[in-house]
Formats: sequence, structure tokens, C-alpha cells
Amino acid sequence: LASMPGKPGRRLQAIEGSVPSLGALPPGCAFNPRCPDRFDPCATAPPPDYDVERDHSAKCYLHAPR
Repeated sequence: LASMPGKPGRRLQAIEGSVPSLGALPPGCAFNPRCPDRFDPCATAPPPDYDVERDHSAKCYLHAPR
């Protein structure tokens, strides 16, 4: 979400590393090799949709119910 455009003149936050080929995605979450917040489940299975707010969901284990 930090990469979404917002205030004019504000630099967007980028994810380090190179984007993988669509034909060679890593196991688990496609962002897991480059995500600074990755943890165990990220490398094993793609995350499901988690409701974050009304009409807003995220495919990220960080949003899993605790």
C-alpha cells in the first residue's frame, strides 16, 4: 500500500529486487522473496483474501485474523 500514489511530490516506496517472470513465480506468495515482512507461511502457500475493511481485502498473511 505504501506504493500507491498519494501526495504530489512524494516519492513512492518500491519493493527491492527484481520482478519474477510470470512463468517462474516463486512458491507461496509471489512477493515473498522481496518482501521485508515475509515469514514462514509466505514461502509455502499463496495467501487467501483477507478482509481489511468494508469492500477492501488483501492477499497477505499479515492481515490474517489473530
